Amino acid sequence: MSDQQTAPARSYELLGPLRVRLETAPLQLGEAQQRVVLAVLLLHANQPVPTDRLMLPGQ
Repeated sequence: MSDQQTAPARSYELLGPLRVRLETAPLQLGEAQQRVVLAVLLLHANQPVPTDRLMLPGQ
């Protein structure tokens, strides 16, 4: 047996409204700008993302 605990399963839904689930429970994602940043990072997983791609116009 291993003493290591496994991380809870997360799932991300990008088509339609952005949704994140931890195990089966939906997570609250916060304000629109936070959701945009998360969506951009998810779309570019394992790649560097310039900060200007993370900013909304007028920010």
